[in-house]
Amino acid sequence: MTETFNWPVNVGANGEVTHKILKNEFGDGYTQAFGLGINSRSSSYNVSVTGFVDGLREPNIKPIIDFLDARKGYESFYWTAPDGKTGLYRVESYSPTNDSQNGKTTVSWTMQETFQP
Repeated sequence: MTETFNWPVNVGANGEVTHKILKNEFGDGYTQAFGLGINSRSSSYNVSVTGFVDGLREPNIKPIIDFLDARKGYESFYWTAPDGKTGLYRVESYSPTNDSQNGKTTVSWTMQETFQP
């Protein structure tokens, strides 16, 4: 069963929409292009959370890290994007950054839209 990512995250100022196309450029400057596949449009969002990973203090972000680790970088999950659409997403990697001043950790990653039959 596909799980749902329900935690609030900070969405970066930049998302990205990608259109998969196949194009052929000819020597005379003419270019032929067309969409590739039925899901030729996909989106990704840079997101982050900041909190404590010890599981004792709030905001506790350990359950988020555990959720991402449990998906192993290849399993998709449901997530509602900033545009309000719920879809399947995958996180292949994340980057934790520790702040020695306040003991908090910021974890950043990219939500990449995926498709399944």
